[in-house]
Amino acid sequence: MGRKFCIALLAIAMVMFVAGAAFAAPVMPAVYDGTAVYNDAGKTPVEAGLLRAYIDDELVSKDIDPNSHIKDGAFSNFLGDINDDKGDADYTKVGKPVVFKVVIGGQEYDAIASEPVIYTIGDVRNIELTVQTVPQPKVVPALQTLSATDIATTSATLNGKITSNGNAAITEYGFKWGTNESSLTNKLIVGESNLTGLFSKNLTGLAENTTYYYQAYATNSEGTGTASEIESFKTTTNTNTTIEATFDLPELQGLPGDVIEVPVTLDSTGGIAGVELVISTCDELLTYQDIDEGSLTDGFMVAYNEQNGKLVIADLDGATIPQGTGTIAVLKFKVNDEVQNGQSCELQFSGVVLSDTDSKTVAAGNININNGSFVVITRIMGDVNGDKLINVSDVIKAVNFALEKETPTAEERYASDINGDGRISVADVVAIINLVLQKQV
Repeated sequence: MGRKFCIALLAIAMVMFVAGAAFAAPVMPAVYDGTAVYNDAGKTPVEAGLLRAYIDDELVSKDIDPNSHIKDGAFSNFLGDINDDKGDADYTKVGKPVVFKVVIGGQEYDAIASEPVIYTIGDVRNIELTVQTVPQPKVVPALQTLSATDIATTSATLNGKITSNGNAAITEYGFKWGTNESSLTNKLIVGESNLTGLFSKNLTGLAENTTYYYQAYATNSEGTGTASEIESFKTTTNTNTTIEATFDLPELQGLPGDVIEVPVTLDSTGGIAGVELVISTCDELLTYQDIDEGSLTDGFMVAYNEQNGKLVIADLDGATIPQGTGTIAVLKFKVNDEVQNGQSCELQFSGVVLSDTDSKTVAAGNININNGSFVVITRIMGDVNGDKLINVSDVIKAVNFALEKETPTAEERYASDINGDGRISVADVVAIINLVLQKQV
């Protein structure tokens, strides 16, 4: 009875395939060139802005695309794309009006085309847009000064943010700094191009055990704007503390959707009261989930900032981490669902600072680090049995999984779940049949 049901299921799958169950293929986007002006009497060109396209109130352009930016009243190769992140086209948007909007100074405004624009696959045309606002007055840039990072004996990384370019292109930005808060006479130039957002740069050649002050600044055609905040940091002291320590990160692998553990291992001679370091992972492959204490840090404060990767470990009662080898923290990351087989990245330490019970910093020469790596487990989608071929054997095995006659391993589940919905069903069987027949999936 079970075998007959299996054959019936295969027959249904074949009917679905013949009926056109294969996934939609990607299509060519529409490409637009043109101009953008303000809705004022003189039709003033928009000096700078972010162009967006919508169909049925859904964004069909990408802000990260450099061609989505207007410069001196013009834009070119701006894409209207109805393909989703998986490459499947939404054909329901074909033949519908395209609505344009422009972001200026953080505010989104309607942009009316000189004639209606109807979405057509592969369309290439010039358009004239009138942004429904008038030119904003130009002022000096607005900024924020952010906390310093990677503070060492003779260097530190300064961080700032341009929150508004003042409606005029930025020509220079950076930091004013010095040892006197009321007289920041030194200047660290970070860039000389138009920018809005975060910026940073490493400041070197500093004196150890010294407090420094700094303030973010930026210049446009209207003058120089400075942040209201003046931040400070103190460089560390280079000592000859005899503590020796070695840090290790492992070499790991995982499947999309897995939650992997990244243990941070320490081998030391003891006497470490505090640990500060940065762990660089890869946001495109891994998403942070949680952190646990390690075998050597039970009862310690173990804190992790997923934004900058900084890990801080200390005991509020003044205890030290025991000597020997063990873990001091275990980080948990989810392997992103959209990653590809074989993608990899380095797991790296940086900015390692150790402190003893006298608040003295361990000399860098006494610290060794061994970095690790992560790789997405390689398995061809559809190769359910792992023989590096996609044939009817894989179809039969996927059917058995769909009928719950067999329980798949993690790799088998990944190779069977073609549509990525987290389960193995007739839709996945159809998709594998398509692969066997070398049809588009």
